[in-house]
Amino acid sequence: MAGHGLMAVRSPAVPVRHHKGGTMNFTKRSKAAVVGATALAVGLGLTAGAGSSTAAAGPASAHPTSLTNFADPGFSMFTTATGAKRFYLYATGPGFRAAASTTPKASGFAGKGPSMSDQPGWVIDSGDRGLWAPSVFRVKSDGKWLYVMYFVGRDGRTGSPTKGKSCIGIATSASPTDNFRPTNQKTPFLCPRTGMNEAIDPSMFRDADGKRYLVYKVGNYTTRRFEIRAKPMDSATGLRDAGASFLLTDAAHHDFRGSSKNVIEAPQVIRRGNKLWLFTSRGGYKDCEYSTFAYSSTSIRGGRWNFGSAVMTPANSTFCGPGGAEVVNDGGTYRIAFHVWKNGIPKSKSADATRQTWVGTLKWDSSGNPHMA
Repeated sequence: MAGHGLMAVRSPAVPVRHHKGGTMNFTKRSKAAVVGATALAVGLGLTAGAGSSTAAAGPASAHPTSLTNFADPGFSMFTTATGAKRFYLYATGPGFRAAASTTPKASGFAGKGPSMSDQPGWVIDSGDRGLWAPSVFRVKSDGKWLYVMYFVGRDGRTGSPTKGKSCIGIATSASPTDNFRPTNQKTPFLCPRTGMNEAIDPSMFRDADGKRYLVYKVGNYTTRRFEIRAKPMDSATGLRDAGASFLLTDAAHHDFRGSSKNVIEAPQVIRRGNKLWLFTSRGGYKDCEYSTFAYSSTSIRGGRWNFGSAVMTPANSTFCGPGGAEVVNDGGTYRIAFHVWKNGIPKSKSADATRQTWVGTLKWDSSGNPHMA
């Protein structure tokens, strides 16, 4: 999701994710567009015209929202006091724009404006601020709902050993769509250790025993130097450090089947039955090959993450760059939000390319592996 903590590692030939957010503005959303199959071919460097109107069907359950310039979508579902469901999306970029819907259907989402009006004090105050990948959950605090956001920003603190590097922050609000404020204005919650350049793509995993973990990526912009880690957080709120982080997977241990791309970021862990699933994005985000993969394990600690499935790739979905995904469990139905390059034209082919958020449904095959319905 969507940010950094699980950041794409890169070689000089692979664009790093720390450029992926760009400068997001709050201009009026353009109308949703269906990904063009011929335009996708252009994005893949094949011989086709970008102006074609031929529509790519994609997975039957996946539909575009009207939200463009809306990358790395954080995706949340909360229930009201009457039991009604509400769905929310959050975008990479200054303000972490929010959108809300009373239905999981893509057509229901409407923009709500920035969810965080004031930039955290520790974030660099000029140039690329690296405000990426918000992920939101809620907890009970003093008998009321408190909404918690994990996010990424570029450290701007004078004299900091991580100045200019991507760090993870935490913000809270009484509302799911606005007034998020950092819990610490002066210091980020987590920064990359020495030798690494970024801590990115945070998300929260709560296991069956109630324990919470902040899942994220650290990297140094090389394809063979990354780690996906989990940090114990206090079980009640997910706001406080509850222990040292530990390794989930890294370049030396990861199962790279399914793609030649070994840039990995945007980790999210969910539980389904007796299995844990690690969803990640693979490939360079600027290209159509950016894809969503899933890996399974039986334990958050000490287990090996085994290849499960290529959930979405250009080959099996017709999408250009389907990644930055986040999954929510809607009463046993697993819904997924992700971005694609609009009109099948990626950043590597056009400086004006934009990403659009889509919403769909995951299914599970006879072997228990996830795929797009």
